[in-house]
Amino acid sequence: MVRRKDGLADYHGMKKRLNGLTVPLRGEYQLSNAALALAVFEIIEENGFVVDSEAIYAGLKKTHWEARMEILCDRPLFLLDGAHNPSGISALRSGLKRDFSWRRLILIFAALADKDYCAMLKKIAPMAALTILPPLQTGRAVPARDMARVIKGLGCRAVVSRSVDQAILKAMKMAGDGDIICALGSFYLAGEVKQVFHQIHSCGKQHGNTGIG
Repeated sequence: MVRRKDGLADYHGMKKRLNGLTVPLRGEYQLSNAALALAVFEIIEENGFVVDSEAIYAGLKKTHWEARMEILCDRPLFLLDGAHNPSGISALRSGLKRDFSWRRLILIFAALADKDYCAMLKKIAPMAALTILPPLQTGRAVPARDMARVIKGLGCRAVVSRSVDQAILKAMKMAGDGDIICALGSFYLAGEVKQVFHQIHSCGKQHGNTGIG
């Protein structure tokens, strides 16, 4: 499957050709996932289970996957991604570079201790102007101060926050025009962000954002 310049995608499979598909999920790996799903449809059609092409077009267009380069708001642009291993971080990094441009990237990062958080941070922290490190509500999380030492060892900026909601507030107060905030590293973090984000964002709209240069 190939994404066209107009944002639509074309699928040329084993027998089936579908042009002008809407694939709303960001990231090139999502095109590969969609192509794999369409290839499965081709295989099961050979066994008599026919899938209407209109249903394929409509189904792809309506596809929504939480915490996969999900945009929670656009002012400031706030992305949420559940990438929690080095390969996931690589895919996210490629998606950021391909689909977005920014003046500064501000990260909110947390990870579980059984994940290779050092490798993840090596891949993503150098892209960011600042990484904010909140604690998670689980005993399985890496202590934020341990991750701060790793990031500072890479020559990058990091600060520890008291909670996920405080991390979101700090990032949103810092974010100016052209900046992107991205929360990533764990689905536990994604869940906690989802719990508090919209209330915090509503407060931010009422009181305004403070950008810093």
